[in-house]
Amino acid sequence: MFKTAFTYIIFTALGRSGAFVLLPLLTVNMSKDDFGYLSIFSNLMIFFTPLISMNGNITLSRNFNTDNKLIISHLQNNSIFVFIVAMVFALMAWLFIPVYGELIILSLMASLFGSFSALHLMKLQLNNNAKRFGILQLIGMIGNILITLLFFFLNELDYFTRACAIIVGLYLPFCREINNSIYRMSLKIINKKWIIEGFKLYPLSLMTWFLLYSDKLFMGKLHSVDEAGGYFLIYTLCLPLDLCLNGFGRVIYTSIYRNRENVKMQFKYIAIFSLITVSGSFLYVPIAKIGLEYFIDEKFHSDAKFIFPMVLYILLSHIASMIQTVLISTGDNINVSKFNLIAIMVYASLLFIFGTDKPINVPFCVVAGYSVLIFMLLAKVSYKTRCEEKLC
Repeated sequence: MFKTAFTYIIFTALGRSGAFVLLPLLTVNMSKDDFGYLSIFSNLMIFFTPLISMNGNITLSRNFNTDNKLIISHLQNNSIFVFIVAMVFALMAWLFIPVYGELIILSLMASLFGSFSALHLMKLQLNNNAKRFGILQLIGMIGNILITLLFFFLNELDYFTRACAIIVGLYLPFCREINNSIYRMSLKIINKKWIIEGFKLYPLSLMTWFLLYSDKLFMGKLHSVDEAGGYFLIYTLCLPLDLCLNGFGRVIYTSIYRNRENVKMQFKYIAIFSLITVSGSFLYVPIAKIGLEYFIDEKFHSDAKFIFPMVLYILLSHIASMIQTVLISTGDNINVSKFNLIAIMVYASLLFIFGTDKPINVPFCVVAGYSVLIFMLLAKVSYKTRCEEKLC
């Protein structure tokens, strides 16, 4: 397991490290406002991806080995249909709010390509094809970096061109699949079964997004785009940690689904994941501070205050995600949605009370929300484990 985990961690980190590798270049050539608008683009992209994909990666993992090729074909066709509908509304929005309309259109394009990426990477993950998984990630990273460098040499590097580079990086690894699906797209082959299954997960996807990513939008709304830009820079600086936890989490995710009938074994995997990630996360705090001081432009040095809460909430989000996977793998979506809703209410209440006082309060409100969520999820999983032991 640890060998596979190491492979996924390395390839996931390398494949998605474009933003981190380019940080010294980006911070010198882009303003805090640029980072603020880039934060809006990034968070809208993450918001739209499960909506456009209709949670296709989860649908695939639940129905894996039924007829994978046919399922993927239907899911891709459905995604393109939803994308076209969403793009019509986005173009209408562009007429009334040009700046945000532009960001919405860019994020929708990124979400479509991100949907294909998530679907095919999940297929490779479930097949334990770590080598191809890594190669495709690297292709995306190289494309992302090359396009960014091109705009840098043309002296055109800003939030818009950086967003374009991200879109190219998402498109390149799966360009053949994307082009074929667009060419073959037909209303006649829209599969209602997968739409219904994906639609059931919409509430959970929206709540997960709100808890994990809305803080970056609230930072701009409650304080300023400039402050949101600095906050997003710190998030990008902590990206290697996020990617390492994500890579390790992919292995645990697969193991949890393979042991869906054995909650006790799933709980052991969560314990292993938590112990390793907690120690690694706290070691990352001083590393991030050193990186900020020596490699990032000085206009961002005042944002060092965000490092500790950012690391803490990245850690808690991954632990919560793993525990949620246990319940989702057994079909217990309702309780997961209830727990997420309660956590969001805690987060939103604290944000309303304390969020406007100081920018540093925003990430700590997220930490509080995740702490409540983890407590409720653990209580539910522990209850399921005890019930399983009694049945045995």
